[in-house]
Amino acid sequence: MLAFISVMRLFVAISLLISTTLLAQKVTPERLIAQAEAFIIKQQYLESLQPLNECIEKFPVFADGYKLRGEVKEKLEKPFEALTDFNIAVALNPESPEILLNRAILAFKLKRFDLAKPDFRKLLYFRNTETNTVYFRLSNNEGVDNIMTLQSNIHDLVYNYLGLIDYELNDFDSAIYNFDAAIAINGKQPDYYAHRGLANLKANEIKKATQDFYFALQLNPEHSVSKNNLATIKRKEGNVAEAEKLFREAKLANAKAQQHHSGLALLQMESGQYAEAILNFDTAILIEPKDGELFISRGLAKEKLNDLNGAMRDYSYAIKLDDQWPKAWFVQGNIFLKKNQLTEALENYTIAISLDADYALAYHNRAIAYMRLGNKKKACEDILKAEKGIIIDAASKAKMCGN
Repeated sequence: MLAFISVMRLFVAISLLISTTLLAQKVTPERLIAQAEAFIIKQQYLESLQPLNECIEKFPVFADGYKLRGEVKEKLEKPFEALTDFNIAVALNPESPEILLNRAILAFKLKRFDLAKPDFRKLLYFRNTETNTVYFRLSNNEGVDNIMTLQSNIHDLVYNYLGLIDYELNDFDSAIYNFDAAIAINGKQPDYYAHRGLANLKANEIKKATQDFYFALQLNPEHSVSKNNLATIKRKEGNVAEAEKLFREAKLANAKAQQHHSGLALLQMESGQYAEAILNFDTAILIEPKDGELFISRGLAKEKLNDLNGAMRDYSYAIKLDDQWPKAWFVQGNIFLKKNQLTEALENYTIAISLDADYALAYHNRAIAYMRLGNKKKACEDILKAEKGIIIDAASKAKMCGN
């Protein structure tokens, strides 16, 4: 009898142990999230998708699963898939400031301002919220600025994004209002002054813009975007020496920003330093190889040095990037005109005009091509159309339209 009781006790103990083990191994959303986070810490983003997918499959109303998978999809450069996950997460937990902030920032990057703007506005109504999530406050131009969490007041960040949205929508008065609000909350962020400076520039408030860029530089003497923008202002004012100094300082502060290289190159073009300008355009193109304007600018510099074949290559590539761009067809047509390839020049100017019916310079240069081909009637028609947009030399007009 005692032996039987002992066996039963052993059986019960083993059963309890098995039950406890099974309970410990029970799949929960928190356990799957923890597994995913372990991969994320090691930057193994693809591997983190397996537990996240399992979490969403087994617990489809667990908002944090979608939130974290959205963050991973961003890391994997799949922004539209990430946005879908954030949308589901917001639908499941619309009062989570973390989820709203994630979606708002991504929507802003994707220029989905219709989605980003209401999310940022809603965030202004949240009080400071405890969270374990760590965010990096990104400088729009200078890289990571500092670490923040939603335990901190993020309202300055939100107003800054609202200002950037209004700036993109060309509502500069509203943009300035929002940047003012960001600065009132946190006056130690140089980006906020730089952004307000850009809005003031667009509003033609040059003096205010200049002051804003100097404020940014007082907070961060290496703020390259403010140096670049001040250089642009000085260039327009005719202060070439100061503009060149600021452009060079901007390049030194942030060599990865193409506008610092192209800004200096444009200044060098204006002062006849074409070879030096080409070198700076080369660097700018390496940074942003899909910016057609850079290829056209470099082509113009090559034209000045009589490198017509080099200019032709640049203009051809600009057309390859955007074959609906009238300016690209026009400048390539100019090379054909210089080479006296008149049929090809006519074709280019005609394409440019088909894309922009008011392209006065294209009508002017097509008139020259027609005149060289002996077609005075067509030349006169074009020069009269060109006259509607640009000043035409009276002698040239008389030659084309006279008897």
